[in-house]
Amino acid sequence: MECPKGQLVKHGVPQGSILEPLLFLFYINDLTQLVKDIALPILFADDTSFTISNSNPMNMSQNIKLVLEITQKLFKSNIMLLNYDKTTFMQFS
Repeated sequence: MECPKGQLVKHGVPQGSILEPLLFLFYINDLTQLVKDIALPILFADDTSFTISNSNPMNMSQNIKLVLEITQKLFKSNIMLLNYDKTTFMQFS
């Protein structure tokens, strides 16, 4: 199996596989516990969203960075990559 950049994929399942969403949720299941005091993670199939709320802009910025760091560490420990091209940030005030 090859990834879009032409590199051989050593771990994982083919994109579009019926196993993909199930295995993804299995791999990131711990994420809800890791960020529960900072953010509300919303997991659906192979998508993950976070709701982070804070009235202090500095604390909000720190919380966002912390959630991204925790997510990146979890992905790395499970031999997964965070696709920054598909990662977006929306702020409501």
